[in-house]
Amino acid sequence: MGHERSFRVFERLAGHAQAAGGLTDFRERMLSTLLEAIGGDSASFLEPAPRLASQVVGVGIAAEFTTRYLANVGRYERSNARMFAALTRGPTVDHLVYSPRERERLEFYEEVLRPQGARSLMASFVVHRGQPLGAVVLKRHGRDARFEQDDLEVLADLTPALALAEAGMRGAVWRGAPALATLSKREQEVAGLSRRGLSNAEIALLLGTSRNTVKQQMQRAMEKLGARNRTELAAMLAGVV
Repeated sequence: MGHERSFRVFERLAGHAQAAGGLTDFRERMLSTLLEAIGGDSASFLEPAPRLASQVVGVGIAAEFTTRYLANVGRYERSNARMFAALTRGPTVDHLVYSPRERERLEFYEEVLRPQGARSLMASFVVHRGQPLGAVVLKRHGRDARFEQDDLEVLADLTPALALAEAGMRGAVWRGAPALATLSKREQEVAGLSRRGLSNAEIALLLGTSRNTVKQQMQRAMEKLGARNRTELAAMLAGVV
């Protein structure tokens, strides 16, 4: 059941990747999908992970709290060190890391969470093939709203799908280069996703096509750019994708 649920969510994320107007738009769609799948009132994507986030995309969060977090990120993350340590072992919930009294004393809780009305926080690092991409943070508001073990298991099931979709979306964001003008839009997408380390099967799943079609598009891209293999293609695209 967990794999079926993850695949359904990934299908939705793949659709978001194709429809999104950019990385921020995609992340907002991703967070909304995650909140719907698990249940929650607000969510954030922090980049980079694990420490000192410099970008935050939020859903259901007032802009003032994002601004406050970024302005004090070093102080908040130092005071929340135990949570970050727990996250290196997998998704976790705040009440599994801190007692209620400890949580009340956290600067992050006092200055960011409590003013939002957030009563429970669940988070996970998003990692693709050993590369940290960011962290997702989900919150529930209200006195009795708390994430439990079953919610944690759902997030653990879904995190690989989030990582694959995020990696794929990053690979599809191009800054442009003259040589790329020779490639079709789909060849650019396939080459960019390959440079991010995705396999043909993963690219096919993300783009809603067949593995054989992706293989052919990859071969055409390499021929047009004069690359002998995927490694040379990635080197050519370094600094472009």
